[in-house]
Amino acid sequence: RPSHAFLFFIQQFLGKVDFSKAFAASLLCEKPDDKGLGCGYCRSCHFMQEGYHPDFYMVLPEGKAQMIKVDVVRELTAKIQQTSQQGGYQVVLISPAESMNHASANALLKSLEEPTGKVVFLLVSHQTCNIPATILSRTQRLVFQTPDEHEGVEWLRNHIDSSHDPVLLLKLAGGAPLWARDLSQTQFLTMRATLLKHLQD
Repeated sequence: RPSHAFLFFIQQFLGKVDFSKAFAASLLCEKPDDKGLGCGYCRSCHFMQEGYHPDFYMVLPEGKAQMIKVDVVRELTAKIQQTSQQGGYQVVLISPAESMNHASANALLKSLEEPTGKVVFLLVSHQTCNIPATILSRTQRLVFQTPDEHEGVEWLRNHIDSSHDPVLLLKLAGGAPLWARDLSQTQFLTMRATLLKHLQD
């Protein structure tokens, strides 16, 4: 049985939202496999693959300030007071959790303090120092490590053009393979080489 609230502390560009969605799918799946992962075939998994599940709520920053506003959190907490439409869990994904302002964090706090029904909160963050201590103390924290260089390079070899240097890309991306892959699909390396040549000249 999962905790009612998790905090996933993950460096940027390590796939935190993809992981969180997969975890949510496993909780919502009607027939999870022997490892507890989503089957990928049931109605619930189909809903997740289509990008809409009636019991999955994803809260993201809005507007120019890129903040999660208090009205959005209040609307969310009202929804999860209702019974799950599929009869299982309701899963709330908030990413990044540090984009909640003081008011929205306080609005969420009561739901974390007094969880009702089968609701699981997934808070995703790469800057936990900006999350109120009252929120942190009510979550189960999981820290995700950056993969080691060998693992990251091997993954990159299978996801980038062979003309690129995976070791260099990984170093430039601070060890984050997904960011390294994205850099390989831009003119970043060409611009970097041009800049270095100008500096040398």
